[in-house]
Amino acid sequence: MTKTLGLIGTGMIGGTLARLAVAAGLNVVLSNSRGHAGRGRRGR
Repeated sequence: MTKTLGLIGTGMIGGTLARLAVAAGLNVVLSNSRGHAGRGRRGR
């Protein structure tokens, strides 16, 4: 079962957390005030 992490905000902290989560094998969903930022890929 794959876990998913949702982050609101893709600034310095959100971007760093997203990279760490992807490196740890989680799926990442990002959102920011300018709209949908995309979805991270597992195991880049």
